[in-house]
Amino acid sequence: MFPIWLILGLLLILVGIFNRQLLPFLGIKPMSDLFTNPRLAREARLIEKIGRWLVIALGISFLIQGLGEVLPSNLSSTISFVLLGLIGLMILGIIGITIAHWKVR
Repeated sequence: MFPIWLILGLLLILVGIFNRQLLPFLGIKPMSDLFTNPRLAREARLIEKIGRWLVIALGISFLIQGLGEVLPSNLSSTISFVLLGLIGLMILGIIGITIAHWKVR
């Protein structure tokens, strides 16, 4: 079987780690550089950090799925559900930060 989940997991982990270096290479400015208000720039940096960790967690989840044949099925499913819950909490954190700071002074 072709190890697509392993390759996709490694690719996502590398994208998560080198996100700040890849964005200028693709011609995209980070959101924290676009805001002139320091408060909004700080919140954008926080959301970018959570987003990077979200991509890394997805990569680890794909790696676990790729190693599903090697690991016991009970351990693989437990780790996958824990990572799924962690990713859900990260998404809720991003939504919470956005809603909490909706209004600017």
